[in-house]
Amino acid sequence: MREVCIRINTGKELRILSNDLDASAREIADIHRAARTLGRSQATLVVQPPPADVALDPETVDRAVAGALDEARARDVRGAAVTPFLLAAVERATEGRSLAANLGLLEENAFLAGAIATELARESQS
Repeated sequence: MREVCIRINTGKELRILSNDLDASAREIADIHRAARTLGRSQATLVVQPPPADVALDPETVDRAVAGALDEARARDVRGAAVTPFLLAAVERATEGRSLAANLGLLEENAFLAGAIATELARESQS
């Protein structure tokens, strides 16, 4: 089990526990059901990496994001404009590879979400 703590702008700290498992949709559904059985009402956060054929190395991503953040600060980009600005800047810095990675991840996430929903529906029909 690994714990990651993130402090957000409000000063609150988010505590994320991860077991870094490579789980099937059925196993993820079982984990979610077990949490509910224990009376936990929090969301079950499921993450996965982008597909290997479109994934970027961490150094490239870090460099692109750092540059995009610097550019956003220099141009005084704020509020709702920040996310689209950063996405476009990172896409330019990675010559479009970040867009391919994001789209690949979007497809994989949709597939996994559907598979988990199917598993949860199977159990509720039993």
